[in-house]
Amino acid sequence: MGSSTVDLVDAQTKAVVWHGSGEIITYSAPDETELWRLVQAILARFPPTGPANG
Repeated sequence: MGSSTVDLVDAQTKAVVWHGSGEIITYSAPDETELWRLVQAILARFPPTGPANG
């Protein structure tokens, strides 16, 4: 299994403004292509479309 997280951070305040994560199931160590697909899938959910939390 491979997993990744992506945090977008405000450069001035250093606060995390968006967090995304995902997992892929593999039967061996994920290769670079699989990991890039995972990152692309995570970033496809940005920007958020629902109401802001907080």
